[in-house]
Amino acid sequence: MGHSVIQFNGREALLNDLDLIAVWILLLKPDSEFDAVGELTTNISQLHRSLSELLEWAGPGCLNMALDEFLRSKEDFECFRLSLQAIEKSLRRCEEFVPEDFLNTRMAAPGIPEFANFPKRKLLMAIQRLRDLVG
Repeated sequence: MGHSVIQFNGREALLNDLDLIAVWILLLKPDSEFDAVGELTTNISQLHRSLSELLEWAGPGCLNMALDEFLRSKEDFECFRLSLQAIEKSLRRCEEFVPEDFLNTRMAAPGIPEFANFPKRKLLMAIQRLRDLVG
């Protein structure tokens, strides 16, 4: 798998594609036990639709969250921040690895391999990079 450059407001972060896809899957299909986000803003709902479409066709090195397009208001930022925070909460109950079915049961799309047990540390680092990127 490759790496993609995610840009926002003139800044950029390089993320491993598989790490990014795993975060996206958890953004799109949160763990209902920890879904503390509530109702999504219109822009964050559109971001979710965009990510779902990207997962259907984008290849390695071509993943683009288009954050400038979707994070436009304080409410959008807060919703995105809470979404990332909800993922972190759901990962807390995992030990060193996120069980494969925790990711595989949430999303199947062409071109996305099934996940093996996934290092929790990699997901947490990808979330932190996104958080740092959007400030």
